[in-house]
Formats: sequence, C-alpha cells, structure tokens
Amino acid sequence: MSYYYTPYFVKLAKAEINHETDDLRVLLVGTSHIEDDTQEFVGGIGTLDELNGTGYTPGPGGSGRQTLDSRVVAADLVNKRAEMQMDNPIFAGLNAGDVKAAIVYKHNSGTDDNLNELIAYIDEGGFPFTSNGTNVTVIVDAEGFFSWGN
Repeated sequence: MSYYYTPYFVKLAKAEINHETDDLRVLLVGTSHIEDDTQEFVGGIGTLDELNGTGYTPGPGGSGRQTLDSRVVAADLVNKRAEMQMDNPIFAGLNAGDVKAAIVYKHNSGTDDNLNELIAYIDEGGFPFTSNGTNVTVIVDAEGFFSWGN
C-alpha cells in the first residue's frame, strides 16, 4: 500500500518541493515500523524502525540513507500525468535484517529529522525482503518512481 504523506500534497500544490533540484533521499525501515500518513516530518513518526546494521547507519546524518540522483520530471501525454524518473538507489552490502518499506523525504538537515520533510511511503516492487549482505537496488518503475495526474 504505497502512498504519499498527506502534508506533502499541500507542499506539492504550493510548489514548495522541487522534485528535480531539492535534496531528495530514501531511507529503509524494518518490520516494527508503524506507519502514519498524517506526519509532515521524519522526526514525527513515532515508531520509525529505521534499519541499523552492516551497510546501513540510521539517522539524518547516517550513511544508510541514499540520495535520489539524476531526477527528471516529464509529461506522459498518453496517460495524462507527470512522472519522475531517476537512477535506482543502491544500498551496498546491506545486512541489517528484514526490510518492510522505503520512505522518500526531502533532506533539509543532517542532524535533525524534525526538519526532514516526508514525501512518500513505498512498500511495493520488491518489498518486503530480508537483507543478506549483498547490494540491494531499489528498482524505479519504468512508469516513474512518482507520478501525478489522472
């Protein structure tokens, strides 16, 4: 059940997030994570359960979170929507337990998750899985990691 966080829609309507130039990142959460789609900031999630182990150091300044690179937003005229494509984020040598989902956010602070703005929760396309020390690639769908429209 992937979805956008509700406060994100307000920021989208007000053009407060630039999907091509802002620092957008993805973090991974474990099976104890309790989702709350009403939250605005990463720090507002009561039970985040961000991964912690080999290949993944949690937190706003941790090495586990990956930057979403080479982002491009373009029109899909056939499907009447906008789509955002990007490089597939790779988590190298990940061995940090069971992975329930990924969370995409706008990274504003390397020290305070109360400033990092939630965008989307993704638990489809390969989730959940158990990490085992290999490289894990989060596959970006050919139709776009995000899409907006009809």
